[in-house]
Amino acid sequence: MSSVNQLPDKFKERMAILLDQSQYDNYLSHFDEQQPVYFVLNPLKNSPDQTLEILSTLDLNLSPHPDIPKLGHLVWSVPASQKERLTYHDIHSDGFLYFIGLPSILTIAALEPEKHETILDLTAAPGGKTFLMALLMENTGSLIAIDQSKQRFFKMKANLDRLGVTNTSTRIMDGRRLPKTYMTSFDRVLLDAPCSCESRFKPDVPNTLKYWHVNKIKASVNTQKQLILNAFRALKPQGKLVYSTCTFAPEENEGVVAYLIKKHPESLIGNIPINIGLPGITNWNKQIFSEGQKTIRILPNHNHTGGCMTLIMAP
Repeated sequence: MSSVNQLPDKFKERMAILLDQSQYDNYLSHFDEQQPVYFVLNPLKNSPDQTLEILSTLDLNLSPHPDIPKLGHLVWSVPASQKERLTYHDIHSDGFLYFIGLPSILTIAALEPEKHETILDLTAAPGGKTFLMALLMENTGSLIAIDQSKQRFFKMKANLDRLGVTNTSTRIMDGRRLPKTYMTSFDRVLLDAPCSCESRFKPDVPNTLKYWHVNKIKASVNTQKQLILNAFRALKPQGKLVYSTCTFAPEENEGVVAYLIKKHPESLIGNIPINIGLPGITNWNKQIFSEGQKTIRILPNHNHTGGCMTLIMAP
């Protein structure tokens, strides 16, 4: 039996409406393919050239990704079958490289952090995107990384310490309840929102499917709306916010952005500096998303990854 048959019927029904036939067929076909594993070289701990020299001795099928903006010179991938060889090598435990999905890399490329800025990572654990921001900031400025989960928070702290990140303050905090001192304080904000995680489905791993339900989408939207309001209000004038998810549900993507625009008509939706993915949609289930086409949707068959993102600017 094909693993695709394990996907929830209601989910497949929604995806068939969301995508045209060719896109839908390509989406289903990706489940039968081996997905590459991406990682980023870490110049905070070791020269990338020296790390590449070590990698060259490990008999790996390395693929570079120089076309990724901002971070492409540091991004590589290997077949999934070779990940274990890297996971248990000293270059991983010593923090010379970090495994991270392509959507996360693209999200930080879209945010474009710069040196000496003040940046807020609103739901930061386990810290991979925080690490990428610190890289682009060259460990300068001030980066505040918050998460409300104690377990994930301490994993994030351990990751950032191992990776040599020194410009970041980590705090256990619910992003829906930010202190007043955070308002209009940040040059950039990242909100990689908790979501229904549809892009992480693995039909042969039942645990990735069993929590999905349309009601999960509705519950996620309630949280996302609270978070995006705080994220926008935390921006300085002319600040930038990237809102991203690892799900395909329009309610959690274009719908949440439309909610922000309704609450803050002064918000501006910018052009994302990423040349991958499809434009977002402008209507779903009788809802109209006037700025929906400025959202980027990345399907799993686009370099074996998936998710959505929007760049939002404060006036």
